[in-house]
Amino acid sequence: MDTSTLAAAKLAQLEQDIFATYAAQPSGSFMCGNGALPLLYYKLYTLYQQERYRQQAETILDGLLDEISAGLPSSTYCDGLAGLAGMLSYLVEHNILDEGAEDFLAQCDTTLYQAFQKMVAQGNLDYLHGALGVAFYFVHRRLATPAATGALVLVGEEVLRQLAPTLVPTPGQYVNCGMAHGQLAALLFLTKYLPVAPQPAPVLATIRALVAQVLRYQTADPAARAQFPSIVHLQADPAEFETVYDIPNGWCYGDTMISLGLLAASEALHDADLRATATAIALRSTQRDTPAKALLLDGAICHGTAGLAHLYKKWHQATGLPQFRASYEYWIGQTLAMGTRPAGPGGFQKNMGRGTHATTLGLLDGACGIGLVLADFVADSPDEPSDWDRFFGLS
Repeated sequence: MDTSTLAAAKLAQLEQDIFATYAAQPSGSFMCGNGALPLLYYKLYTLYQQERYRQQAETILDGLLDEISAGLPSSTYCDGLAGLAGMLSYLVEHNILDEGAEDFLAQCDTTLYQAFQKMVAQGNLDYLHGALGVAFYFVHRRLATPAATGALVLVGEEVLRQLAPTLVPTPGQYVNCGMAHGQLAALLFLTKYLPVAPQPAPVLATIRALVAQVLRYQTADPAARAQFPSIVHLQADPAEFETVYDIPNGWCYGDTMISLGLLAASEALHDADLRATATAIALRSTQRDTPAKALLLDGAICHGTAGLAHLYKKWHQATGLPQFRASYEYWIGQTLAMGTRPAGPGGFQKNMGRGTHATTLGLLDGACGIGLVLADFVADSPDEPSDWDRFFGLS
């Protein structure tokens, strides 16, 4: 049986298991709960044109709207209003929800801008749990309604102000090089903010500074497992730092995701040399070609096999290089191999460490994200962009 047929069978099993069990695990978390499940079911409806998938999406969505009405625990992208409102805006943009939802989303815009200001005041520029996640929300809201452009400009200019001191090396400073919680998210946000920035020059200068900061910590050691670290601790002399290069190759932290951030920066800067550097980093990352080498222990998007597969799909779309297509197909196969546990949707469970596993349905860490990656593969459209991955900063 070929990989596409196996993936379709696994996707069907995963979907059936999710719908049979999701109500027993109530959680409105967009990234780590049931919050993104409508994305999966609408994707399945688009793929198979079976009405039951649309009906299932609507059933799940009705429950999520009740949770939103009852009040959410936070405003963050991961667990709060930014993620769920971002999904609703996506559904409006794609004519899945009618424009009647815009009145509610306009209220969300106001609430989230206020939340952004509070997060900034606390110095919280995190993507999953802070101001940068809300900033990405406004990037995507602009696609649904031009009225959000003003808020995006206010947010973008504040992000520039907040980033400035983080780009000056200081003794004792910690630099987070990742996407989930670090500077890579800032870099990708600025590449998306640039087209509407009233003054492009400061945005371009900050993109250049972020690129220099990330590349500063690339190791020259050919024996290192990873090319980039997760977190760097600057010493008394800021030119010296402590870090490790023994990290997973994931979406949250990892060489392939960093290379995609550098690719986006190269396009914003019209820098052919930087594009070549990003491509070389990505090609070298393909040498970590087993789960053991890549330190991947489950099938999820965050730091699992489905996430890495999707990153190589993005690289193949960007370059057409066969090495990236081969890596995409390989990691799809490894994702299918992860779905063999006796519990969990489709046999997929999150690795919790120390030999323990947990059933998770999330977009980031569980079955929903795996399902979206498999659905893309089953669709067999290697050159077609996947815009659901906007929620990971990838489109």
